[in-house]
Amino acid sequence: MMERFVFLETDYVPDLDMLRDGKFYHGDVDSPAVARLLERCRAVVRPRAVAACVEVSHDSEGHVTAVGGEEMSSPVLDGQLGKLHRAFAYVATCGPEIAGVDYEGDDELRRALLAFCIGALNAVTGKMTAALTERYHLGKTAVLNPGSLPEWPLAEQDKVFRLLGDVTGDTGAVLGENHFMSPLASSSGLLFETEQDYQNCSYCTNFGCVIRRAPYDPEKAAQLRK
Repeated sequence: MMERFVFLETDYVPDLDMLRDGKFYHGDVDSPAVARLLERCRAVVRPRAVAACVEVSHDSEGHVTAVGGEEMSSPVLDGQLGKLHRAFAYVATCGPEIAGVDYEGDDELRRALLAFCIGALNAVTGKMTAALTERYHLGKTAVLNPGSLPEWPLAEQDKVFRLLGDVTGDTGAVLGENHFMSPLASSSGLLFETEQDYQNCSYCTNFGCVIRRAPYDPEKAAQLRK
């Protein structure tokens, strides 16, 4: 039976530093409106995640055929999980509480709220990764996210949800018919142990992405898509 875990991040506190880099919010960081938004966020923020250790299955040539019993195949999975026999399916979210905070109909405040939500998502993802690393004595880890690259499409997110059972009940994240999650600041995927510095972003041509974690690497992308 797979081990399944639910994580609640209670230490994350939104702060103004999340707005000062200008990636999201471009207005007056010290305005009364931002102060009101910040207090609303601090009052309700409750990011959480659910994860499970799952088996990775392969065919005779080493290609990934299934994860946790769900059929999955992709050159992205082959490249990173081809030699592994386990991974960690997960869904993490900022939580519907902070995502639903009133931003007073102001577009700049909406951007500020998104920054606070992404901070919450990153906080609970970090807690989850640290806990799984300690529990399973993992070394370096990386993640694969359905929909981040066309070679592993967003529809595969449905399978990650099925692997994890009652995701909505445990985290508040909801999977829509279009395969998108709500709240927006949510993430799903497979965390795995690796000796490489793998980042989805290295293969992604969405150059305007404000949450890019690594520069695009055309050589790596060409190798994946040859």
